[in-house]
Amino acid sequence: MTRLPTALVVLGCVAYSTACGSDSGLNPEPEGEPRVFTTLQLNPASHVLRVGELLQLAVVARDQRLTYMPVDAVSYSSSDSEIAVVSSTGRVTGVSAGTAEIFATVVVQGVTRQATMIVTVDDEDFWECYDCWYDGDW
Repeated sequence: MTRLPTALVVLGCVAYSTACGSDSGLNPEPEGEPRVFTTLQLNPASHVLRVGELLQLAVVARDQRLTYMPVDAVSYSSSDSEIAVVSSTGRVTGVSAGTAEIFATVVVQGVTRQATMIVTVDDEDFWECYDCWYDGDW
């Protein structure tokens, strides 16, 4: 008697898989519609650093359906290298107090996009006082 319900479940799974396909992606690609690189996100969008502190950035590229797209190369730059510098791998270093913009530029399938993040570099003295207050040594 237990073979009949099991057989029905298996048959139902096979029918569903055949009708709907085995790809259960959230954003399936419609036939004939190519993926287009539309969005570039730079993470984090903003951050506060101490002088000398490092921050690793990450970029996320997405197509018109917000599906992740792989990125081969990213170029980074800083609006003010006297405040913050960024390496070719996306590592930001706080140089002196102030605010700077960090730019990431990506080309995917011939489409160029740029994303920006804001980095604020604070004086070390401020952080030393904050640490004293936070630790209860104020």
